[in-house]
Amino acid sequence: MLGCTMLVCLFSLKKLVSWTSSYFTTQHFNEVREKKIAAIKSSNTKWAALVVTKISPQDASKITELSFEDLCRVLQSGEVSATQALQAYQYKAVKENAKHNFICEAVAEAEGIAAKLDALTAEERRSLPLFGVPISLKETYMLEGYDCTVGCVKLINKPMKETSSIVKMLVTQGAVPFIRTNIPQTCMSFDSVNPIYGTTSNPHDPLRSCGGSSGGEGAAIGACSSILGLGTDIGGSIRIPAAFCGIYSLKPTAGRLSFHSDVGVDYNGRIVTVTCGPMGRDVNSLIAAMKVLSMPESHLVDPFVPPIPFNEKGQN
Repeated sequence: MLGCTMLVCLFSLKKLVSWTSSYFTTQHFNEVREKKIAAIKSSNTKWAALVVTKISPQDASKITELSFEDLCRVLQSGEVSATQALQAYQYKAVKENAKHNFICEAVAEAEGIAAKLDALTAEERRSLPLFGVPISLKETYMLEGYDCTVGCVKLINKPMKETSSIVKMLVTQGAVPFIRTNIPQTCMSFDSVNPIYGTTSNPHDPLRSCGGSSGGEGAAIGACSSILGLGTDIGGSIRIPAAFCGIYSLKPTAGRLSFHSDVGVDYNGRIVTVTCGPMGRDVNSLIAAMKVLSMPESHLVDPFVPPIPFNEKGQN
């Protein structure tokens, strides 16, 4: 009898310890989440208040309404500076984000990157196919100093120690990353909602879904708040948001583009391999991105990428 009583007590004690541990762990994660949300809101509010003072609504509209080819042309000619293009898309993103919630965080280094580009000579500009083009990035892409949470509270306050190789290649060729966009928790859903950044809505109908998992990208580009972005795809994560949001996208063959240090989440062990891919407002933006990401240098960055140049055949 005594032995049974002791066993019951031990079992109850174990349950109590387990429950207490779970309770305090949940409390801790809730506190971490609330602090992160507060920090994001504070940072984004300050950024938004500053952005809207730097360019007029009329000038922002003129720039953001340009096609990809026209934007590249005016940037190369100097009619529009990299800083002006950045400010225009920042302004548009702030206004549309208030309706659709696609921004996770603004990229603080964007202004510095644009300023360095504006200091280049005309000849140096011509060597950069994406000179001054503002781009958006799915939250999973690694940026040094930024969290890649994948919408998971456990991954808050674990900033990346390096930047994705694919992002580095785009920046090297003149692109300016300026916002990071929303995703579903763990990126395993065809919607974009998580307990950190909230829900992203469709840019054409706020009552509908923007798709997932690259839903923030789809919404940002569909709302003309970005002209070119990067998503990731296993089973439709690029293609579904593109279809939902009325934009263009491409899921390249797995392994076609570098995936070395590309995303801050472990995708290993999947039968269907994840791949990076461009998302844009027109086909020309996808072509431009693929040309850059298929350059010989990509093989040097990641030896697993086949050194196959972009196929120009079939283009007008």
